[in-house]
Amino acid sequence: MKPVAKQNRLSRHARPCRRGGFTLVEIILVLALVVLVATLLIPGANSMLRAMAGDEPDRMFWDSVVAAREQALTGNRMVELRFDKTKRQLFWGDSAARQHRELPAGVRVQFLQPLAGSSILLGGQLVETQEASLLRFYADGTCDAVRVQILRSGAPAQALAIDPWTCAPVLTVRK
Repeated sequence: MKPVAKQNRLSRHARPCRRGGFTLVEIILVLALVVLVATLLIPGANSMLRAMAGDEPDRMFWDSVVAAREQALTGNRMVELRFDKTKRQLFWGDSAARQHRELPAGVRVQFLQPLAGSSILLGGQLVETQEASLLRFYADGTCDAVRVQILRSGAPAQALAIDPWTCAPVLTVRK
């Protein structure tokens, strides 16, 4: 009798065993959310990675401008930024140190300074310009008043305006 009583006592307290896991509906919902988030993030991530790669000519130019201005400020002397047409490179530096950055094939850079020649709108005023060979950065953080054109083969010219007081890009409205 004892074994029977023991068996009855265990069967009263025993609960049905439930296996842990996910249902099919839960799995489908998680997959749908992952697909939705990926659809929203992939285009933004591509443009962010492209910008971080720095292979766009305008981005490469602005990186060179920042480096040249920083060199002028830290060295407390004038630094020149030039474009070598044969090597397709931007060179900047002074007599103590020179650096360079190579641009992609088919890209040219023109510096347009306010001189006798064609007219441009610079800082809200119409001024005469002519192509210059270099852009100077001074020890006080300023630079020459110029507009830069980035010319790519098979694409329209891209004009970049530089604020002479901060050497930063002048914001333009794109249509």
